[in-house]
Amino acid sequence: MELFLILVCLIAPPALSLSIKSKLNPRIVQTRYGEVQGITRSFEYAKFLKPIDVYLGIPYATPPVGSNRFSPTRAPSPWDGVRLSDSVSPVCPQKLPDIANEQEALERMPKGRLEYLKRLLPHLRNQSEDCLYLNIYAPAMGMAEGGSRKHPVLLYIHGESYDWGSGNPYDGSVLASYTDQVIVTMNYRLGVLGFLNANVAPQTKARVANYGLMDQIAALHWVKEHIARFGGDPENVTLMGQGTGAACVHFLAISPTVIRGKWLKLLRVNTSSNVVEM
Repeated sequence: MELFLILVCLIAPPALSLSIKSKLNPRIVQTRYGEVQGITRSFEYAKFLKPIDVYLGIPYATPPVGSNRFSPTRAPSPWDGVRLSDSVSPVCPQKLPDIANEQEALERMPKGRLEYLKRLLPHLRNQSEDCLYLNIYAPAMGMAEGGSRKHPVLLYIHGESYDWGSGNPYDGSVLASYTDQVIVTMNYRLGVLGFLNANVAPQTKARVANYGLMDQIAALHWVKEHIARFGGDPENVTLMGQGTGAACVHFLAISPTVIRGKWLKLLRVNTSSNVVEM
């Protein structure tokens, strides 16, 4: 049931849209790098859906610009005051599929795929290299500081390709409310900026690449360190990916830089893999 909700509710077509009310959440959350304040969403005419707390556009890394371009992911710089987290960040730079000529596009893809892209692509127009942010959707906590109950956490890694996509369009509101889970989506560097090895002499001096994967690891570590403050259980985290995101989950599973333990589970969609516990 949870998988079905993930696939149909993260990017819902208009027929599945709900009436949602949002208001500023008075609760301030203290992270290692500064304070954040989000919003509370409630669902009208849907008694089976409980209110949730939403925090959009929280930085999990230093912007990969200037001297940080083509470099490993670095921790975010601390900020002063309260950061209002009520809107998503820009997505990472990317070249989007061309579907302007729908007749021509239908020769390359099924109609359902075209309709899906028509809903998705408008969310990917606002682009910037300053894009390493994540979004949190959690069962409402009120003014409680952590609370006694910790909810399971699902960190979603988007797919589509290594060249385009974003976690921003995947709204975890319904899933978080219906399943009592904390849902986290994220952006990571794509294309040349995310996966090019910029070493001009790889034979003489080793240099790491795959910066997009480093971003994912940094987001996972951020979740491990901070998610309890948002009502999540840091000892019960599922890393989920779809398509190329599922491949990334596999890469992280064998990465020596990912903290091992039974706290982390893996879920890969649209591959031959099943759930694996680490």
